Amino acid sequence: TKLNENSEELNTLVKDIYSTFVEEENIVLNLFHAIGDEALTAHSINTAIISSIISVNLKMPYVFTFQLLKASLLHDIGYSFLGERVINDYEDLENKTVKSHLISGYKAMKNFKDNISKEAIDAILEHHERYDGKGIFMRLSGERINPLVRILQVGDAYDSMIESGKNPYEAISFLFK
Repeated sequence: TKLNENSEELNTLVKDIYSTFVEEENIVLNLFHAIGDEALTAHSINTAIISSIISVNLKMPYVFTFQLLKASLLHDIGYSFLGERVINDYEDLENKTVKSHLISGYKAMKNFKDNISKEAIDAILEHHERYDGKGIFMRLSGERINPLVRILQVGDAYDSMIESGKNPYEAISFLFK
């Protein structure tokens, strides 16, 4: 992902994903899995698609879903700066790389708050907070967690589990726990 001062490319991508996967009456998800450098991109797109479908089914306003798509596409951008990625990062919250990807992603994107939105940028830092308060850094819980993050986490964890070889039943069972 390359961003410059003009965030129009990100806006266009979000609109394309929204219109292709959410506004269509017959939604077809082809959750592809890439190898190597493309894996992070595939994961981000998959997370965005899953999250936006959840948002639409919850009847969230368009502006919310639009910001959710941005946050989902950018949530793991910190891994691209670190050169390595922990696929099941929702399991090992004490892992140094997991913690570092939150900070590096947030620091890199915080200057884009005017173009992307404060909520979407904050979601990069907060996307490993947990509803029970056992997340990373802020230990936010329940309703104190940004609603974007609460939905993004579902898409993120589901796709990570599928990417690591779990079947959909195992992934959904984990989410229900």
